[in-house]
Amino acid sequence: MAVGASSACFYPLETKESLIEIGKLGIHMSEIFFNADSELKKEYLNELKSIQSFYEIKTDSVHPFTSACESFFFFSRYKKRFYEMAEYYKKFYEAANEIGAKYLVIHGAKFPCEVSDEEYFERFAYLIEDGKKQGVDVIQENVFSSCAGNPEFLKRMKSYLGDNFKFNFDVKQMRKCNFVYDDFVPFFKSSIVNIHVSDHNKTETCLPPSKGDFDFRRLFKDMKEAGYEGNYIIELYRQNFENPQEIRDSYDYLVKKLNSVEKT
Repeated sequence: MAVGASSACFYPLETKESLIEIGKLGIHMSEIFFNADSELKKEYLNELKSIQSFYEIKTDSVHPFTSACESFFFFSRYKKRFYEMAEYYKKFYEAANEIGAKYLVIHGAKFPCEVSDEEYFERFAYLIEDGKKQGVDVIQENVFSSCAGNPEFLKRMKSYLGDNFKFNFDVKQMRKCNFVYDDFVPFFKSSIVNIHVSDHNKTETCLPPSKGDFDFRRLFKDMKEAGYEGNYIIELYRQNFENPQEIRDSYDYLVKKLNSVEKT
């Protein structure tokens, strides 16, 4: 278990440059958000691995740059496209393996979805099995304006998929969807394998941790009691901070909070 940062914090800086920024901050856990097909090629992955090695960075999860298209790719009424794009996503599983990541984060369908809940869950199960064949867990994230932004949808998904349901909980997306902590963590904590952390207040949905009102101690305590073994990945939008040092300050704040909970 560690605190880390997502390369998405520095978008639109190129992915490898974003990873260097994480390394320069002295943060040793990361998520990589791929932003172009060329970044899945062997040569680019080798560059990322060199950066990982130089700065001693581990990567536990990856995001596909095609997230915005997943309604069209996977959850439309046109099944032929589903199978073709499922084949394409094997490139992401291969890339994850190359850089040592075990999770591929899916945004899923925008709301309203063209297919029924049951069809959504069946197709997601197909992606899960494809990922497993290459040693990667395909996990659902709660995302604003998506079906999975709603905890009631996620509850139905969890019931359908059982132990195969694995969840990436995103704090800022929860806030953007006008839900609160108790709508998510108490019910889903046994299924959460990855967490995107940010802060917020009554007017701002995404702030650097320590700049808002979110109760990180409660999150860390609840997840500890649930036996959580995943990481806490700082994921902000570039407009949410002025200087990269703010991410390092957030990292220090979170590590201190996490350590205090771990000692209790």
